[in-house]
Amino acid sequence: MSTTTTYTTMMDDKFVNSVMEDIVTLYEGKPNEQAFKHFSDGAQFEDSISNSIGIKEVKAQFYAIPKVFDPICLSKSVDSVNDKFITLKLSMKWIVKLVRTEVLIDHTIKLKLDKNNKITHFEDRWYNYDPNIQIPIIAWAHRIARRTNGWFMPKFITIS
Repeated sequence: MSTTTTYTTMMDDKFVNSVMEDIVTLYEGKPNEQAFKHFSDGAQFEDSISNSIGIKEVKAQFYAIPKVFDPICLSKSVDSVNDKFITLKLSMKWIVKLVRTEVLIDHTIKLKLDKNNKITHFEDRWYNYDPNIQIPIIAWAHRIARRTNGWFMPKFITIS
């Protein structure tokens, strides 16, 4: 796995690297309480299939990963940092457990931080694709499906 860091920072490098390692831990299907230490209680998580609001819903998304996938982080890097955002790049191999099919996804992860350096908004763009579809009726249905996923997941996933 390769690791690169190319940015000019207003934040401490140790903090940024700690955030990146915690995010990688979550994406590798190893969720634990320590990995969520940088999240605010009201954090929101968005990707192409989910819109989760609040730490309980966010945790459920990551606790679901090892139930469905055997993920492998191929590369990780810090793309940019400023006083409000950290942008990470992850290249992941997602192996679907049931059918042993591999999917490679390049993730661009934009983390919005509050004044206490807690993540308030976590946006994961697969292949840098904006998950917010612009065609009105399709966008409406897609938003409902993503929000439903975020809302229902905690009801089916046990968070240890």
